[in-house]
Amino acid sequence: GVQRGQPALLRITGKHHSESDKVTFGDARLTGKLTATDASTGALHLEVTSSADLPRGAYDVWLENSSGASGKLQLYVDDLPQTLEAEPNDTHPAAQSISLPTAVWGRLQAAGDRDRFSFEGRQGQVLVFDLNGRSLGGKGDCLVSVFDPEGKLLEPLDEVEGHGEPLLAVKLPINGRYSVQVNDFILAGGPDTEYRLSIGEFPFVVACYPPVVPANKSTTVALVGFNIPDGTEVQVAAAGSQEAEAPIDGNRFRTRRPVTVQVSAATEEIEREPNDSPTQAVRVTAPGGVSGRIDARSADAPADVDHYQFTAKKGQTLILETTARRRGAPVDTRLDVLDSAGRPIERVLLQAVRDSFINFRTINSSQTGVRLKNWEEMELNDLVYFNGEVCKLFRAPQGPDSDSVLYESTPGVRRTYFDTSAAVHANYDPAYIVTPFPPGSKLAFNGLPVFPLYFSNDDASDRDIATDSRVTFTAPDDGTYLVRVTDTAGRGGDRYIYRLTLRAPQPDFKVALAGANPTVPAGSGQSFTLTRERIDGFDGDIRIDVEGQLPPGFSVTTPLVIEAGHRSATGTIVAAADAPPLVDPNASPITLKATALIDGREVSHPVGSLGKIALGPAPQVSVQLIPEPGPGESASSLPTDEKDPRPLISIAPGSTVSARLKIVRNGHTGPVSLDVLNLPHGVIVDNIGLNAVLITPSETERQIFLTAAGWVGEQTRLIHAVARVDKNATSGPVVLQVRKPAAEVSQAK
Repeated sequence: GVQRGQPALLRITGKHHSESDKVTFGDARLTGKLTATDASTGALHLEVTSSADLPRGAYDVWLENSSGASGKLQLYVDDLPQTLEAEPNDTHPAAQSISLPTAVWGRLQAAGDRDRFSFEGRQGQVLVFDLNGRSLGGKGDCLVSVFDPEGKLLEPLDEVEGHGEPLLAVKLPINGRYSVQVNDFILAGGPDTEYRLSIGEFPFVVACYPPVVPANKSTTVALVGFNIPDGTEVQVAAAGSQEAEAPIDGNRFRTRRPVTVQVSAATEEIEREPNDSPTQAVRVTAPGGVSGRIDARSADAPADVDHYQFTAKKGQTLILETTARRRGAPVDTRLDVLDSAGRPIERVLLQAVRDSFINFRTINSSQTGVRLKNWEEMELNDLVYFNGEVCKLFRAPQGPDSDSVLYESTPGVRRTYFDTSAAVHANYDPAYIVTPFPPGSKLAFNGLPVFPLYFSNDDASDRDIATDSRVTFTAPDDGTYLVRVTDTAGRGGDRYIYRLTLRAPQPDFKVALAGANPTVPAGSGQSFTLTRERIDGFDGDIRIDVEGQLPPGFSVTTPLVIEAGHRSATGTIVAAADAPPLVDPNASPITLKATALIDGREVSHPVGSLGKIALGPAPQVSVQLIPEPGPGESASSLPTDEKDPRPLISIAPGSTVSARLKIVRNGHTGPVSLDVLNLPHGVIVDNIGLNAVLITPSETERQIFLTAAGWVGEQTRLIHAVARVDKNATSGPVVLQVRKPAAEVSQAK
């Protein structure tokens, strides 16, 4: 880096660089010349000068000679003096002395290296520490720590970003000599852990308030950050887009990135203090939005609380949602919907019907796996109550050393219900299987507790909006209601900015395809996965149809169904053993369409294309899933579907049938793990073991047992087996029918 308007001497190393006779810059306001070559290292010396009006930022520089041009490097121009780290500086006594403001360039030389710098500070001074590492190509995960004159760690006034690229402000408590330390989070180091640490009392902008402006007009917003004079404002000209950039004067203010505000066409309000009590609530219109801030309070004062008032009709449903952490604000919001007097509104009564407790280990706020005592008494889809959090059982343990699995919102992150928020639960914490009842229900006493839930949320149930909050509220009566916004930790400050929106739900879905452009092994299959995204609570079945003409010799699973409450479904593309090796490049694309019933109307969305389908060589292991006759049956007595030539397995709810997995080895001699994919919820491979069905090196087949829970509804699904070897080749699709026995159907009629 160089300081603009000041000459600088740089050293250039590389290959064949000494043959260079010209240096070129990406901006005419940068000039320079090659002056000499270091005889001992072969490095070139380059004198650089920049104009005083050159904006801060990165500019290209490269060398040229008779053979051509070198690759481009980036030269960073700043208005701060540039300082180079000088070792040794690992300890407090050996800290390198620097003068502020400055930008220090350093490197964590080896594992465990710490760089320490000391400087003079004044009481009340707010210093900004802005470290750039990864954004400049460094590979370290850097931390910045500031110490007072006695060597005690100082708590930051505010920290905008953490590991890797820290940005923090520290208010100095006394006059004296302070120090700052840079180290790697896991004490790593090496030649690729370079960084730049800018330190000074400079004004730094990180946000604007309000964070939302009306569309198609100019709005005054205040700049928020560190060392910004009170009342500093700019005009934001917002068009009809979702974002608008605030014009920041780069000569006066530093920023990490463009500072933007949201643009809204809806009615937008701004919080007006005081509104800490229900009687002071700020009126908002639903649908609409309001921008607010949780203000800082003195240590002996209660934390800031913001109340808003809105009206709703009986049965009207509104989604109340905050946008804060997603926009970089540190506030961790919590929403509570209250009646006009400020009292919580009962949402549901949960009656415990079986008791349990967490066994074996604590679970964090994300885990989907949990050990539950007496899990044998539980059914899939049972609601489980953990100290205010409600989850749902997705899968029973698959063996003696296996977890019960809870429904997930995203991979590895559990989903909660009734807008409860996920939390940490300790080993031996109580758990209950619960049944929901409407508010005010008269419940028969069964010796177990009843838990009322209210319209409240900390982190959204789907965990799709960071740690922001979302409540789906249905008004029990016509009237006026309140929504209370707080920070869960009781903190506050200028940057604790949020936007609260009130809107009608618009249930919908999106489906994403993983596995496009497959290479399908000859005589076998290749899986693809379809994953849903829930929007505004829609949780019904989604049918996916594959449309278009597949290449000759290929077939595909269609239709596929992502079941209600589930995230995904898996299909397979199968190539016949004699499929033509060349696929027509001009063939029409094979597309997918997702369809669901929402509020009584059919809604369809395109999913995408399977892309280019190529034929690959035969897999190391090919697999077949074959129906198997039961006791006293013959192969000829197996059920068939005259309209569908694919193999058919039929199972009744509450029963077990057998099937067989067969493999053909094509060079693979070791054990083979197999799964059966796309089974309906409640139908399991009963002898799957902890991880998969295992065929040993001396075997080529294995009997499996499919068991359907008694509550599984009648349906038809396309399932397939997959061999977890090489490229995970699959069997062809098999039709699985869940049908009640004829006698049971007749009795029901």
